[in-house]
Amino acid sequence: MDPTVPPDAQRRPAVVTVAVWLLYLVAALEAVTALVTLSQLGTLRSAYDKLFADTPMKNAGTSVAVVSTAAIALALLFALGFVVLAIFVGRGKNPARIITWVVAGISICCAGTNLASTAIGFNSNFGNTSQGPSAEEIQRTINEALPAWYQPLLTTITIVSLAALLATVIMLALPIANPYFRKPRQEWQPPVPPTD
Repeated sequence: MDPTVPPDAQRRPAVVTVAVWLLYLVAALEAVTALVTLSQLGTLRSAYDKLFADTPMKNAGTSVAVVSTAAIALALLFALGFVVLAIFVGRGKNPARIITWVVAGISICCAGTNLASTAIGFNSNFGNTSQGPSAEEIQRTINEALPAWYQPLLTTITIVSLAALLATVIMLALPIANPYFRKPRQEWQPPVPPTD
């Protein structure tokens, strides 16, 4: 044990360990979200192409595919980011803790917005043109095209991720975690005289 480092700063508190594992959990959930979305990309594209086939927005399926692909890439990027943050938070790096608060805060806002839009049944309807299908028709067609497990699974993943991120933010802010993220103070050691 290094005598220049206070003993309480060397041991990782349990709250930090739990926060690290929660970050790994969120990373895994982001990867699952990306895989689930990817698995239904063709179905979504076909459903939108069918819905908008006789409208000026014939390429709606392509637009949905592009947006979904971007969402998949973003989910994978967040998954990688949470893994990196978990590693550095586990090592007691204070900048990683601060970045975790910021990224988790943004993710919490996004997850909350996603849950709220799902709860109220929000659908963009591509501008709601009078020549296109209604929002209700779009929602019905999409619900019929997708498997019954799709939306409940994504909603469950979002809720679990939201809870895990909230817990992580709180745990990393607890006073018991602070010493672990402080740089150890180097104390002066008197020189040892040479021995003959």
